[in-house]
Amino acid sequence: MWKQQAVIAFLVFALGGVVGIALGNAAAADSAPTTTASAAATTTTVPKPLFVEPGETVVGPAVVIPGDLSLDGEQVVLDFDMISLAPVGDAPSVAQFLGFQAVEEVPAADLDTVFLDSWVLSTTAGDIPGMVANPAAHTVRFDVGEGFSLDSVTGVKLDSYAILTPVEAEFTLDLANETAQVAPGMTARLLAVTEQARTIVQVELISTRGFNYDHISLTGAGPGWKSAVREAEGRPRWNLTYDAAQAPDPIPLRIAGAIWIPIESGAEVAVTK
Repeated sequence: MWKQQAVIAFLVFALGGVVGIALGNAAAADSAPTTTASAAATTTTVPKPLFVEPGETVVGPAVVIPGDLSLDGEQVVLDFDMISLAPVGDAPSVAQFLGFQAVEEVPAADLDTVFLDSWVLSTTAGDIPGMVANPAAHTVRFDVGEGFSLDSVTGVKLDSYAILTPVEAEFTLDLANETAQVAPGMTARLLAVTEQARTIVQVELISTRGFNYDHISLTGAGPGWKSAVREAEGRPRWNLTYDAAQAPDPIPLRIAGAIWIPIESGAEVAVTK
């Protein structure tokens, strides 16, 4: 009998020990610090360069610094400054055609080479287009109508801008081919050929941008040409004189100067109301 009790006591003791060990291990596991492998956060943040001052918008080779939006009658007005990022250093002055064969020497630092022409005013009722009058102007106007509130403005965007680009090309026109594209967005058209002791050739330039005519010269190409005069009315038409009773066929011509090449933008411009 005592042997059975001893065996039972031993089993109880042994079982108690096992349970104790198991509970002890569990407790130890609960109390032991948990080690987890955490993935290292690798975020690459590229700092935004600041060229002039906070709030600027970089557009091509220039920085735009907007002023405040204001309401002028039925127009929303935004004035802005524009600073060129193009290094000029000791660059020489630039010869610009002024029309009627006149030429002006412009220091490189004073040359307007970026034209922020087309804008969009976003409102709760939709988008409203705006334009800048000419390359020298730094004000954009949006026609908004009566009763407009600046509180409805949700953003301002530069839709497109233009870069002043040198152009020089020779081309030909004749009665069978009266037109030719002479530069991006610009076409030449032969209007008339008057043959007499000296032949008068009349040519017109056509562009969707009127200010593209400001710094363009049109002449005859090759020998025999005596003069090229733009019409006094200011229209983009030239009368060219050829020193013979008959003009060459085809008629060789040359365009030179600078025109504005449009570039799509879509840049958001931060403004305050």
